[in-house]
Amino acid sequence: MFFKKSINKLSRIFNLPRVPGYPIGAWIEPTTRCNVRCKTCGKFVLDEKYKDLDPEVYDKFVNQVLPHICEVILTGWGEPLLFPRFEELLQKSFEFGVKVIFITNGTLLTKEIIEDMVKHSGQIYLSVDGATKETFEFIRPQIKFEKIIGVLENIKKCSERLKNPNFKFSINFVAIRSNLSELIQMIELAHKYGAGELCVLNFWLGNRSDEFTSESLKYYPEMIDKIFPEAQTRALELGIKLILPYYGASKYSPENKNHTTDKVIVKKVPLTGCLKKPIFQKCYSPWRDVYITVEGGVRPCCMPTDYLGNLKMQSLKEIWNGENFQRLRKRIHTDNPPPYCRICNVAWGITGGDENYFAEAQEDRVC
Repeated sequence: MFFKKSINKLSRIFNLPRVPGYPIGAWIEPTTRCNVRCKTCGKFVLDEKYKDLDPEVYDKFVNQVLPHICEVILTGWGEPLLFPRFEELLQKSFEFGVKVIFITNGTLLTKEIIEDMVKHSGQIYLSVDGATKETFEFIRPQIKFEKIIGVLENIKKCSERLKNPNFKFSINFVAIRSNLSELIQMIELAHKYGAGELCVLNFWLGNRSDEFTSESLKYYPEMIDKIFPEAQTRALELGIKLILPYYGASKYSPENKNHTTDKVIVKKVPLTGCLKKPIFQKCYSPWRDVYITVEGGVRPCCMPTDYLGNLKMQSLKEIWNGENFQRLRKRIHTDNPPPYCRICNVAWGITGGDENYFAEAQEDRVC
């Protein structure tokens, strides 16, 4: 595994279009269904038909992908534990010695699944968007705060009983205006229940235009400037790994600091043409991971809408070093990255987690 990861890392460092062997990790989308409608999620404003992982894709993933990867993320555009074969897929992953990671809203997380994850050195990301009942239930109205506290207690008790130092427990926190003041409390809550990491996520707007988009922190740079440093200090004190997204938020504010959201002018990200602004950092996804949808479509991560291949028609090895993946690796770190990379909101992407990082006037340039 060490050799495989080293070769993979070198390929990324030198920006090679081909990567020997297979990816390190694979996201597999068990389902696109969800049992709640969180206000920060795109599902809150969408009315789509959702589906579970295609049986043919399931079989090909188990037979062609699991034997060759180091870790699997059982998460996609939905609540993974709703997938009827979730526990079966979990056990298959354990059998191949693959590290299992999944993100969950916690409503279906049983003591049995928690125990399996602790025993097999997995990693659970629990989504918790508020440290108080009022705030949490405002954002996630279908979930009772007491239910999540119970899940936190179950994870802590199981972890303390089995004492596996390789089990990881993390909390995801989508930061908005209404909950940012509770970030310090979230760090303390994470510490109380044994989470080693608190991952603060940007509220991704995408194409949303509903009233709730005014909650985006890009409109409130003064809150970020005040609270983020305080949170970093508290996290250090408690030994919590705090992951914060980058916000180039000050550029969204008019000169009058006492602004309201309806006065803010947001410039759109140019999705084509060369960028005037340099990329924030290098992204590792095209050299490390694949994301497989319920229908077998293969992407480098969760952001793109374009598929680079499909497991129903090609093997993973063919896709991994195919023409589409090579083209992406050649392009992503240039001044003309793909459209979906320009509006990425994950911390390790070329925007540093700020989907509007490139939102500025662009000079006419020829790529």
